[in-house]
Amino acid sequence: MKNRIGILLFLSLMIVPAVLGAQEITSVTGTPKPTVIDHAYVSNQIAVAIELNSYKKSPFAASAFSLLYAGAGQFYLGDYTKGSLFFLGETLYHLFNYGIRIRLQTVYGETASFNTLNTTDQVLIISSFFIYIGIKAFSMYDAYVTADTLNQQIDEKLQSLMVKVDPQEFSISYRIGF
Repeated sequence: MKNRIGILLFLSLMIVPAVLGAQEITSVTGTPKPTVIDHAYVSNQIAVAIELNSYKKSPFAASAFSLLYAGAGQFYLGDYTKGSLFFLGETLYHLFNYGIRIRLQTVYGETASFNTLNTTDQVLIISSFFIYIGIKAFSMYDAYVTADTLNQQIDEKLQSLMVKVDPQEFSISYRIGF
C-alpha cells in the first residue's frame, strides 16, 4: 500500500507537470483542444489517497493497548463507546478485587494462603480471575477485529482509486460502486 502512495506521489510530482507542459494538441480547425488532465483533480485524488492511508490503524497496536488496559485499544481506534464499556469493566473488576482482598485480610489475616481459604472464597477468587481474563481477551479480540475491518474498508476505498498512464493519456479515477 505504501508503494501505491509512493507511485501516486511520483506521478503527481514528475509526470503530471511534464504532460501538462507538453504542446497543446490542435484540432482539425486549428483551435487547441482542452487538456485531458486537470492538475487540481490529480492533486486532490492524491491528497485523498494519502488522507485515507493515514486513517489506517495497526491491529497489533490496538491489541497491545487493550492488553495494557481493557478499552485502550478501542480508544486508539476511535470507538469511544466500546472503549468506555471495556474501561468500566476492568475498573469495576479492580475495585471488586480490592474489596475481596480487604475482606480476606480481615477474616484470615495477612498470612493466609489460597489453601487455607474456605471453598466459597476460593471459588470467588477463581471466578473473578476468569472474569478478568475474559474481559481482557474479548477487549483484545474486539480491538484487533475492529482495526482489521477499518483497514479493509480503507483498502477498498484506495482500490477504487485507479491510475492509468499511457503515452497519450494520463488519468486518475475514482470508482464508485452501488
